Amino acid sequence: MEDLRNAALSIEASKVAEELKIKFGLAHLVELARLGFAYAIRYELTPEKDADWGSTPGTNFNIATLDPKQEMREAVRLFFPDSIVAQYPYRAIEALMSKGLRLLGEHMAEGMVGTLGDVVASPNLP
Repeated sequence: MEDLRNAALSIEASKVAEELKIKFGLAHLVELARLGFAYAIRYELTPEKDADWGSTPGTNFNIATLDPKQEMREAVRLFFPDSIVAQYPYRAIEALMSKGLRLLGEHMAEGMVGTLGDVVASPNLP
């Protein structure tokens, strides 16, 4: 198995990203993909494509654009030291981006998050 050269959001996560791009006034969907990744780590979501991931494929990103300094890759290796996950970090990143965006969309619908500032300062941490 080879690690990814492109990482895709699920269809469901892509829809959330499009809505949040407008709501938060962000210029590029890649910013939302990174936010979804961080949100997934914050809420300790698993780095596997399971039922919470969604349907494939949605918006696609080149790894060099998504993680130009390889900081996301290093975060995966730090938070998920399991040998398989660490060996294929971009597969984990792909799963985490979508799962985080879907959870963020749920939190917005429930009123837990209303602004980008709420994402950063939310007292609703696990």
